[in-house]
Amino acid sequence: MTVDTLAGQRVQELRSTGEIMLKSGDTVCLADVVMPSVLIGDAGMDERVIATLKIFLDGKDIQVVPSSDWAGRDRYGRISGDVVDPTGLSARDHLLSAGLVMVYAGADRPAGEVTALLAREDLAREQERGLWRSPQVLDPAQVTASRQTMVLVEGIIRRAQETSSGGYLNFGDDWRTDFTVKVSPAAAKALRRRDGGLEALNGRMVRVRGWVRPENGPMIDLDQPAHLELLPP
Repeated sequence: MTVDTLAGQRVQELRSTGEIMLKSGDTVCLADVVMPSVLIGDAGMDERVIATLKIFLDGKDIQVVPSSDWAGRDRYGRISGDVVDPTGLSARDHLLSAGLVMVYAGADRPAGEVTALLAREDLAREQERGLWRSPQVLDPAQVTASRQTMVLVEGIIRRAQETSSGGYLNFGDDWRTDFTVKVSPAAAKALRRRDGGLEALNGRMVRVRGWVRPENGPMIDLDQPAHLELLPP
């Protein structure tokens, strides 16, 4: 079912999950960001997100803008997208600028749009706002297979290998135990266009984000190429 832009909406309730329930009966999930508890396990920080959204949206006629790459509803009937106030200010951008949420975009989200969101997150991190007041970026050696949460990791790629099924980026000397990024075929193709191929990333300092799962040590899956950011040496 296609969802058109919904204008003149009012907020009925804000859920602890970050969902925005409207008086029309629709529920909006802010696309391409995750709540702090996903990264740091701090429910108190989630409450700060809700309090900030309440101040931002309270008493305003808002506009719902569905994600450009997915203009439908999920199986629970929720709309994935953003909400903007009468001046055009975005709730998602507001939370990112305050350092209260973290970027995590879908695989089909245009890389340019994700990069714009990451720029807002970067500025909040540089200015140590919100959740970035405490160190949240991990060294590859700090990531364990038992963690199984969202992580943000900065490190040097020790070995990059492209395969027929995508590829792998290893951050240690033993691929059986070290932190590894498994690259999907689509992401590998995008990185070939952007960086000249996975093997061109050997020795590069990068920042990468994703969900940890156990497979030959801690591993994350890279579906969205913008989730792999090249950093200065």
